Amino acid sequence: MLIDDRILKEYPELSDSQQEAIAHTEGPQLIIAGPGSGKTHVLVIRALNILLRGLAKPSEILLCTFTEKAAFELRDRISLAAKKLNYEGNLSDLLVGTIHGISNDFLLRYRHRTPLGNNYEVLDDLTQLLFIFEHFGDIIGPAGNFAPINDTAKWILTGAMLLGTILAPASKLVRTLAEPARGLAAVIKANSEKQPAAA
Repeated sequence: MLIDDRILKEYPELSDSQQEAIAHTEGPQLIIAGPGSGKTHVLVIRALNILLRGLAKPSEILLCTFTEKAAFELRDRISLAAKKLNYEGNLSDLLVGTIHGISNDFLLRYRHRTPLGNNYEVLDDLTQLLFIFEHFGDIIGPAGNFAPINDTAKWILTGAMLLGTILAPASKLVRTLAEPARGLAAVIKANSEKQPAAA
């Protein structure tokens, strides 16, 4: 098996399937496992196996997770395991973070090479809310599809839609919100038709 001897010595508890995943160094690999099964541990040890065997430098490895908490844990675990295995390379060049954070960093760094240009920015929570409010008609569709909505109702709908899409990229925000917004508009229209006209 193509695992550095130091790993086998320091981590004798690795199962056969974990060792197989750690030894895999060529091409993509999909690992499907439940919570608490050691996925992060395997990811850490696999990265260190690649480094210890000289197959890559830290600057050539990217490790990403979904949550900030997991990314911080991954950084800590890599550092601790590297010390345990006496790895002497500079781990500060290792790129570790969330998939969203790393992608955003790449977009910011290389946006001049994309159609986004210099006008690209990630919207924070408040700016997302303002974006939805300003583009409400584009999201809902033509005004004839629903009864007139006053500003208070627009803010309530905007807030409700935002709850499920706080992290949606701005470029996909309109498409993401279009269907739920149209559904809400249909409910408002149906309710406004049932209400008697003011005298």
